[in-house]
Amino acid sequence: SAGIQGGYNLQCGNVVFGFETDINWADFDRDKVHWCHFFPFEPFHRSRSMDWFGTIRGRIGWTNDRVMVYATAGAAYTDLEREWHGFGGTVMGPTTVISSEFHHRDSDDVSWGWVGGGGIEWLWSPNLTFKAEALWIEFEDGSSRRPILFEDGYWRPHRFDFEDELVVVRVGLNYKFGYRAPPPYEPLK
Repeated sequence: SAGIQGGYNLQCGNVVFGFETDINWADFDRDKVHWCHFFPFEPFHRSRSMDWFGTIRGRIGWTNDRVMVYATAGAAYTDLEREWHGFGGTVMGPTTVISSEFHHRDSDDVSWGWVGGGGIEWLWSPNLTFKAEALWIEFEDGSSRRPILFEDGYWRPHRFDFEDELVVVRVGLNYKFGYRAPPPYEPLK
């Protein structure tokens, strides 16, 4: 993935408080096939795709002039599309099930979740820092219930679940706006 970020930090002694937000391009597509219990040639497909994701996070860190170690947490968001399709059934009464092919799409404008992680940032010059961080991102879960014909000949509801989680490890270059140099050193008299 590739992205852009912005934020603000406030330093109090060796402790740094801040917030940051980022938006990232991600080309993620996954398709999984499950074979039906009774009809061996009728697969179920579950697929999901994501083209971008972003985070809004707070962070707290400790610095010793040039290196900062920090923890971060907050909200994550993405445009996540989930699909289920295959052979299943529709319940029409207590004993009647019409078998058919089904297709279900769950696509939100924005899916929300949470993010947590940490990193290290190194001050290379008064205005440039390099950073490396690792984030754990989890988005809201999704599910769908459909009747499926099992090997004993009975239709039973079956639930398809999605748990969408990401681990992001990345490096970055930051530019600090408004850097003020410390006052010149004056020896004690």
